[in-house]
This record gives sequence, structure tokens and C-alpha cells, in this order.
Amino acid sequence: MIPPIAAPGRPKESSPLGLLVICSLLLSGLMPGLLPAQTPEGEAREGPYERLVILNAMIIPGHGGPAYGPADIIIPASTIIQIKAFNGVLGRPEGSEPPTGDRVIDATGMYVMPGLIDLHTHIRTDPLPLQYIYNLKLAHGVTTMVNGLGRGWEEALEQQRLSAANEITAPRMFPIRDWGPTRPRNPGNEPPLPEIAPWHDVSRVPELARQLVGDGAHVIRIGSLAFDAELFGAVAQAIDDMGGITTVHLPPSEIAVVDAVDETLFGQVVDRLVASGVSLIPTLGAYEVNRDVNRAMGLPWHEKLTHR
Repeated sequence: MIPPIAAPGRPKESSPLGLLVICSLLLSGLMPGLLPAQTPEGEAREGPYERLVILNAMIIPGHGGPAYGPADIIIPASTIIQIKAFNGVLGRPEGSEPPTGDRVIDATGMYVMPGLIDLHTHIRTDPLPLQYIYNLKLAHGVTTMVNGLGRGWEEALEQQRLSAANEITAPRMFPIRDWGPTRPRNPGNEPPLPEIAPWHDVSRVPELARQLVGDGAHVIRIGSLAFDAELFGAVAQAIDDMGGITTVHLPPSEIAVVDAVDETLFGQVVDRLVASGVSLIPTLGAYEVNRDVNRAMGLPWHEKLTHR
């Protein structure tokens, strides 16, 4: 299953999803202390602080280079302004005092890394509790997620609002909205033609794009439009012009089609996608779990981080 997030024509430097990679931090190893299953939810949402200081952390920079440190991180008003590394063997320079702030976290033996973005996740329906899902994501370092509408568009927007307002303990959210009526995967259950026809009219694309973005959509799924190259391109461009992001989902039923593509042609297609600013995100973790459910359910971190 490969759901690309596409920014047609160019990488979107101003996209909120891009900025969050830089601005979100996870204390890896400190997370059990920040959000164990028994911690009251409000404690995990304390802040922001006038000056937050993280001491003695190892830094995973996120650009592929090795971790370095220990280092102190200075964060006034939720923005990192300085990372001061020092010699882990010799310690701090003589006469140097650790920085202070109104919240100080001693991260000795722990790692700080950019928050992860889960570009394809699902919020399932009851009885699976929402907080269980959010705790699981946060415990794995996910600070932003692009989620499907398992509980409907209005509920997704409300959860997004609560997260943005720091009223719930959860990653930032960018729920996926379909271009037009939601298409079920079962053949023969497409929306009626009068309902879907306006969304297949190229002349109405700019108007409908403004409507969706105005309704709160940022990530819009357009895979159902691939039958018409002109329509597909017009929608992708219109969403891009509105500051949004488009996504295409290749479900398991289409893997055989992808596998049948000539290897050389497939490589050329992938190269063109990457050059156009498309991200290819394989989500195979769920399949791995399905192969050995008992082992996955018994992993040791469940008791502390997910089971409540």
C-alpha cells in the first residue's frame, strides 16, 4: 500500500506538513516519562513555556547524519534558538553552568529527534478509544498524522481543532478529504452520476477546490481521477495553488497492476514522481502484524504505553 503525498510541480516549502518536521521534537527514551499510560492527560499538555531547556540530550538531527552530543537545547516561546553541544567525556567547560528556564528537563541518556509524520493512518470507529490511538502514535514518535475519516469529516475536523488548541493529548492532524463524494472500494457502489458529475467537470475545478479548502481540507485524495489526465492535472494544480496537498492511495488490490509494470518503466515513473515533489510512503507495518498477531499483541511496550 503506497499512499503518495504529492505537491505537483515543486516541493511545498511553505506547507504546514513540511514545517512540522523541523519544529516538532520528540524526547526518545523520555517518552515513557512524558506519556505513560497512567499519566493524567493534562500533564502531557503542559506548556508552552517562556523558556524551556532540555539538558544533556543526544541529538538525532534528522538529515541522515549520526547522532551527536550531549547537548543543551534552548527553546523560548516554542522555538528552538540554540543547541549547545559539549564534550561527553570531559563534560562541560570549566566555569560553565547549565542554562536555566521555567521548565528544565534532564535528558541524560536520552535522545531528541524531529517528530515523525505519519502520512497514512486511520482513526477507527468505536469501541477503539481515540486516546488509545493517540497515545500509540505519540509513543512511537509521531507528532503529526494524516488520518482517514473513519469517524466522518466533521468529527475529524473537531479532533483536529482540539489537538491544535492543546485540549487533547494527540498529534497534530491533517484529515484526508476526498475530491467530491467519498468513493467506496466495493465495485458497483459508486455515488450517483448527478452527485459526482460536477466534480468531473474541468471548468468547475478552481471553484470546487476553493470550496474544499474553505471547508478546512488541506490533504485531498484524487486517486479516483486517474482515468482523466486533464482532470487529474487540473485538480492537482488547483489544490496546490490553494496551498493544499494531494494524495493518491494504491490499495492492496492494485499491487498486482504495479508489479506488472516493466522494471525500467517503473523506475522512470518513480524518478519523475520524485522530481515533481511526490513522496512515496509504503505502509506495510499492519501487514507485518497480521502475520503474527499474538507476538505483536504481546510486545513489552504495550503495557506501559498503550494499554490503559
